[in-house]
Amino acid sequence: MDTTFILHIRDFHCSNCSHSWTSSDLYRCEIIGMTTHMEPSHSTPPIGCAFGTSRLPPKTVGVCYQCAPSMELERRKQFDLDAATRWNETLQRKALENQPIRISAEAKRRAAAPSIDDL
Repeated sequence: MDTTFILHIRDFHCSNCSHSWTSSDLYRCEIIGMTTHMEPSHSTPPIGCAFGTSRLPPKTVGVCYQCAPSMELERRKQFDLDAATRWNETLQRKALENQPIRISAEAKRRAAAPSIDDL
């Protein structure tokens, strides 16, 4: 069994605020026969192990860690506005329920007419 460590390096670009940053992840690769197993490594590689780097293609993200908090505040404001609007609509609907129901003359006539079961 042969163990190798690979450091993946990737550049990110935010399409919302144009901020750029670099991130890296360390992976432990074990080669067993013809199979390679790769898993994230959470410790530093031991001295003397094979170590390599791999620069991955840049990736564009919609929202980065810098502009996400401001977008969350905007989303909450909109949510609060939507909730207030729905609450006002509920109150208006409840106020209408307390008013007497007016039945038109046509509806009274239809209610008084015999049904198919009565015929």
